[in-house]
Amino acid sequence: MFNTFYNLVLDGGINQQFFVVMLIIFFISLACLVFKKWMPFVDYTPSLLTSIGIFGTFLGIFFGLLDFNPATIDNSIETLLTGLKTAFVTSLIGLVLSMIFKTIHTIFESRHNASEEITVKEDITPAHIYQVLQNQFNTLDKIADNLIEKGDESSVGQLKLLREETKENQKQNELNLEAFQTKLWTKLDEFSDILSKSATETIIDALKSVIEDFNKNLTDQFGENFKELNDAVFKLVDWQNNNLHEMERLLALHKQNSESVEHISKSTNQISQSMSNAVNFSESLESVLTVNQHQINELSRHLKTFSDMRDKAIEAVPIIQSKIEQVTTELTDGASLINESMTNASTLMTESMTNATTMITESIGDASSKMSESSETISKQLTQAARATSHISGHFNETMKDLIDKFDETFSSVSHEFEISHNKMSEVLSTNTDMILNQIGEHTKLNVDKTTEALNVQFVTFEKVMQSLLNQLETTHQAILKDFGMSQDSISESVKEHTQNVLAAIESQVSSSVAKSIETMNNQANSFDKATLDVVNQFEQAVKAITQEVQTAQIDMSKHLISHSQTVLGGIEQHVKESVEHSNNAINSQLKSIDEGLEQSLNKALEDLGSALATIAGHLMASYKSNTGQ
Repeated sequence: MFNTFYNLVLDGGINQQFFVVMLIIFFISLACLVFKKWMPFVDYTPSLLTSIGIFGTFLGIFFGLLDFNPATIDNSIETLLTGLKTAFVTSLIGLVLSMIFKTIHTIFESRHNASEEITVKEDITPAHIYQVLQNQFNTLDKIADNLIEKGDESSVGQLKLLREETKENQKQNELNLEAFQTKLWTKLDEFSDILSKSATETIIDALKSVIEDFNKNLTDQFGENFKELNDAVFKLVDWQNNNLHEMERLLALHKQNSESVEHISKSTNQISQSMSNAVNFSESLESVLTVNQHQINELSRHLKTFSDMRDKAIEAVPIIQSKIEQVTTELTDGASLINESMTNASTLMTESMTNATTMITESIGDASSKMSESSETISKQLTQAARATSHISGHFNETMKDLIDKFDETFSSVSHEFEISHNKMSEVLSTNTDMILNQIGEHTKLNVDKTTEALNVQFVTFEKVMQSLLNQLETTHQAILKDFGMSQDSISESVKEHTQNVLAAIESQVSSSVAKSIETMNNQANSFDKATLDVVNQFEQAVKAITQEVQTAQIDMSKHLISHSQTVLGGIEQHVKESVEHSNNAINSQLKSIDEGLEQSLNKALEDLGSALATIAGHLMASYKSNTGQ
């Protein structure tokens, strides 16, 4: 507390000056009181100290308001408070010193009066008392004489006159007092009205000017801030409205997502209930996939085998073609041999007929003698012709038989090779795919068709050759008939009949062989096509079974994937719910923090404004009170 008093009073400022002046006056007056000097100054000292304190009060307020600038309230408040400190400190010091001096003066005067009374009592003697009594007696005598001598002019008359005058004066004073009182109250009312009006209007005007200055300065200093704050508040309101719409949209979307998730959850539960055996199917899928992989490996192996067989078949096609060419060559050679034999027989028969004709012509003169010889010769010639014809027929039959045997052997080998190829192809095609099987069937059928067409062409060529042979035999027969004439009808008929029989036998044999070969080849082709179709059907059934197993495996895998998708969807649903909840919490926390920040900013601004207004109002009230007291 002493440090506070020291900082307030003895800080080297105006407070210290006032304190020193008042202490000097206090001690001077105290010295005068002790030495009985300048007693009027001593009696005026308390009032002087109080007046100096009040003077310091107003001077401090003056200095505080002297540098007060409403435009810079923060800087002016310090100066104003310093002036107020000076005012209160000087007033307090003046009052305290005045009360101390009055107390000392009262104690000192009471002691001085008591000592004077004791001194007087000690100096009084009976002579003094007698003198006082004698003076009083003389005074009373003078009064009595005056009363007796003057009559009306006596004291009693004067007293009566004085009483009457006093009554009249009293009445007049009462009247005057009433009039003065009435007039005074009237004037006081008028003065109070004027004073109240003038003070109120002055205070109102001062407050208006101060408030206007404050508003102006506040607008100048904080106008832009308030405008920005107002704009920010409007923008915040707009943002809150937009955010409200956005939140409503998000809530709607969240509701839709929740409904979708619930629907997905229900669907997933239904799928999970309907697919409760997915684990068993997934376990069986492993074995199916193993079997499928094994079948794929087998298909790959069989495809490799089929590729090898296809290469062998491609290699066998030239062999078949060479065999067919060999058959064709042998048939051509046989036909050439038959043609050559027939030509030789015809030549031999022509020579024999020529010789016979020559012999008949030479011996026609000796017909009768040599008729028997001619007959024998004719018989021998006919026998030789029959033998030659038989030899030709036997050689032709042997040649045809050899040709047919070779053809049968060749066809059998070809058929055997086809059968082997067919069996191999059947074994391979039973494990191949549908597309490969169709290609193989088409390729095989095309090869068979080409082979059949080539054989048909060869058979047609053979038939043409045989037909040409028949035509040649017919021509030879006609020539023989022309050479022998009508006389040789029997020979001609026998030769013709025998030739026709031979040709018919040859033709029938060849036709039957060819027909059988064609029929056999057709049957083999049909059986091959039928076997191929059976293999195709079996392969299609196998492929369908494999496809069904693959589809079953795919269905099981789909079930497993659906089960896994159910788990994933459950996780997604939980993640979506957590994300939406986290977003809502984040948005709510951001809105809450924004609201709290705005509330704190507004509260702080309003508190600062209120404190500033309260400070200004306090200063104005203090100034008003100080002005009113003065």
